[in-house]
Amino acid sequence: MSDTTNPGFSLRAAMRFNAKHAGKYAIPEELRLHLADLRGSEAFALAVIELQRVLFPETPHEWDGKYGRGTATEAAREYSYVDDSERHFLRAGIRIPLQGAATRATRLVTWEQDGGLGLHMSGHRARKGEIACVVWHWGGINPEHCRRTLANRNLSSHFGVGRGVNFQWLDLARTAHHAGWINGIAVGVDLCQQPETKWADHYGDLATIDNPSSPRRGPRKVLDLHPEMELAAAELMVDLSAALGIPLEIPGDDALKSKAALRAFRGHVGHHHVSKMKWDPAPYLRGIHARALEIAR
Repeated sequence: MSDTTNPGFSLRAAMRFNAKHAGKYAIPEELRLHLADLRGSEAFALAVIELQRVLFPETPHEWDGKYGRGTATEAAREYSYVDDSERHFLRAGIRIPLQGAATRATRLVTWEQDGGLGLHMSGHRARKGEIACVVWHWGGINPEHCRRTLANRNLSSHFGVGRGVNFQWLDLARTAHHAGWINGIAVGVDLCQQPETKWADHYGDLATIDNPSSPRRGPRKVLDLHPEMELAAAELMVDLSAALGIPLEIPGDDALKSKAALRAFRGHVGHHHVSKMKWDPAPYLRGIHARALEIAR
């Protein structure tokens, strides 16, 4: 084993820490061949020490073999810098570059960027587990209104979808308060458009359609999802699947699912799959998914 010159170093402690926490943080592509995939292993902890020797040459007390936020952030800065002009998500403060950026029609704005919207002042907590799914909702009459409403209610989600723009307003390393028990393993996304026909005059450019959910959830008639918002949501769905390593899949129908079924599922679900009291966004999710599959081809 390498001499860490850190008298407080414990291989067992590093392995325990990495098994529990290291999965929260991205590994830059340049380092993937040098860091083992089994993050709770001895090999991974020893590889992290060697990385820390490079990143923190003047501070041996930081050579502890633990791949936490400090090491991951410095590794990202050193090996895979992402500037404002590149499309990216933020996870544990680290910018994760997105593939296929040149083909995207939708703007992506994080809370750090000009025009960004943030929700870090609202209800959320540190994420403890791995992300297994994305839960889709709708909220507000537009992204600004949705963000304000969530903040006023001490609620949160990670993304808001608007017409031609997606906002990341909460770090992916935080657990948002949006869908109850499933929050700990989920990312939350809000479609920022109201579906009920009483909002037809407000929008002025949305047709009234038969609710296409099956089995039907919600009223018989709803407003159609604006085409720019459907495209924005579909592009976000593709990008989230790629960045989080989850399948580009949704359940086979719009019926309520059991907790056991949802815990076993990896992919994208609607709030209507989680709660019998909710029908968001049942009329829209299947259309978004179909568009996402076209984009991903």
